[in-house]
Amino acid sequence: MNFQKMLSAGLVVGILAASAGNVMAKEYLAVENSGSEVTISISNTKKERVIGVIVKEGTEPSENSNIYGICKTEGETLTFQMPDFKSDVDNEYTLYVSGTEIGNFYYAKETSIEAAKTALSGMTDAELETALTSGSEQYFALGAMGFNLEGYAALAENAGDVREMFLEAFSDSLTETETAALFNKAVASVEVNNGGEVEDVLANTNPTFGDTAYENADAALKTWIAEYMESNSPIADAADFDKKYELANILYLIDQAKFSDMNELLTTYEEQLGLTDNSDYKEYKKLSSSKKTTVHDELVKAFNKNACKSVAILTDALEDAVDEATKSSGSGGGSSSGGGSSSSSSGSFLTQPNSPVNTTVSFNDLGSVEWAKTAITELAAKGVVSGDGTGSFLPMQHVTREQFVKMIVSATGTQTAEALGEFDDVDANSWYAKYVMGAYKAGIVFGVSDTKFGIGSNISRQDMAVIAYRALGGKTLEKKRDFAEFADFEKISPYAQDAIRALYEAEIISGKDGNCFDPLGTATRAESAVVIYNLFAR
Repeated sequence: MNFQKMLSAGLVVGILAASAGNVMAKEYLAVENSGSEVTISISNTKKERVIGVIVKEGTEPSENSNIYGICKTEGETLTFQMPDFKSDVDNEYTLYVSGTEIGNFYYAKETSIEAAKTALSGMTDAELETALTSGSEQYFALGAMGFNLEGYAALAENAGDVREMFLEAFSDSLTETETAALFNKAVASVEVNNGGEVEDVLANTNPTFGDTAYENADAALKTWIAEYMESNSPIADAADFDKKYELANILYLIDQAKFSDMNELLTTYEEQLGLTDNSDYKEYKKLSSSKKTTVHDELVKAFNKNACKSVAILTDALEDAVDEATKSSGSGGGSSSGGGSSSSSSGSFLTQPNSPVNTTVSFNDLGSVEWAKTAITELAAKGVVSGDGTGSFLPMQHVTREQFVKMIVSATGTQTAEALGEFDDVDANSWYAKYVMGAYKAGIVFGVSDTKFGIGSNISRQDMAVIAYRALGGKTLEKKRDFAEFADFEKISPYAQDAIRALYEAEIISGKDGNCFDPLGTATRAESAVVIYNLFAR
C-alpha cells in the first residue's frame, strides 16, 4: 500500500496503519520529523516490544543494505535517526512495524528542503514541471515538504493547470507548510474540475474549517461538503477552493441550526455569505429581539423543507422570514409597539394593562408543593395566575398550551392580538385567542402544525421550556451552574435542547428524580408557575 503521506521539518501527518497483530488495528499513526530524527507514534496499549524498520520504497526489510532506520520499543513511539550523512538519503521510504508494511513517506535533509523552497521562487512553468518529475533534483524534497506528487502525476494532461494555479499564487513569504498546502489545493481543484471523486479529493487534501479538519467531520457533513464543491465547480484556484470549502461548512451550520443559534451564525459569517449589502439582512438587523426570533423560527422551518445548500436559498428564505416578521407587527399586534406594552427582553416582571393586583393571596392546597409556594403566591399577587375560586390553586393539575401561553403573556406584558384565522382551532371569540395570537405574533409560540395551534392539549415539559426561553426575546441568561446531562437527554427533542440547557444553567428549571428531565411529561400548574417566576419575577 502507498499512502502518499509526506514528512517535513516539524510537519505531523497521519499514516493509516494496517493490522499488525495486537499492536495496531487500523489506527492513525502520527509521524513527526525534526531534523534527521523521525518519531512515529503507534498504538501499543499493551506495552509490548515493537520493532520498526524503514527501507527505501520498493525494497524489502530483509535486504540489510537497504535498511535506513531500525528501532525497538516497549512504549508508544518509535524513534529513527535518518542517515543524513548519506548522499542519497533524500528518497521515498516504506515503514514496517512488527513485520507489517504500514505506508510510505518522503524524507529529505533540511538543507535539501531549504534549497527546493528557494528554487521555487521565480520558477517558470517548464522548470516546475521538471522539478515535479520523479528523479529530479528537487523531487524528493518537494515530497518531504508535503507536495501531493502522486495526485499531481495522476492528472496527466491536466497537470499544467495545477502548475498554473500554483505559480500564480506562490510567493516567497509562504512557509513550507503553506507552500505545500497551496500546491495540494491546486491539485484538488483540478481533480474536482475534471470529475475526480470529490470525497476522495477532500480526504487527501484534508482542509480545515475553524479548528476542525475534514477527516474529523461527521459523515453527513462530509457528504454535504462534497456535494457543494462538486455542484459549484469549476474551482478557479486555491483561494477559491478555500472559499467554497468554508462556505459549504457555513451553510451546513445554518441548515442544521436551532433558532437560538441563527443570529450568531448570520452575524458572524455575514461577509462570507455576502449579506452586508443585502437589503433584507439590513432590515433584519434593525428588528427587535422578538421579531428576530420570528425570523429565526421562519428560517428553521424553511430549511426543514428545503435544505440551505446555497446562498441564494438562504437569501430567499431570509426575505420571506423578514416579511413575515414585519407583517405581524404591521397588523397591530406586534410585541414591541403600541398600547404601552413592554418588551420581554428587559426581563422585568409586568402584568397586563388594567389587570387586578392582589397584595395578599393565599391558597389552601400548597402544602405538598412548598418548593413552589413563593412563586405561586407572588404570581397570584401580580394577577398572572389565579385559583379555582374556592381557595384552592390545584398545583398538580395539568396545564394546557393555551393556559401556559396566557401565563407567559401576562408575566411579560406581551401585547395581545386579534385572531385572524391563522389557526383552525383558535376560536376568535374564546378567552385564550388574544393571548395565543399575541404570543404567536411576538414569535414566542408556534403551532403544532401549519394549521393547528394545539388548543386543549396539555403542554409538555420541553415545550414549556422552549416557550419560556423564547419569551426572553434573545436576552442572555447568566450561567450559574454547569449543565449536567440528564439521564434521558436523548428523549429531549432537538428543537428543545438549547432552551433546556440554557434554562438549567441559569437555575430556572431543574430535573426530576433519577436525574431525568421527563421532556414529554405534562407540566403542572406548580411547575409552570416556578419557571415563569424564576425567569421574570424573582
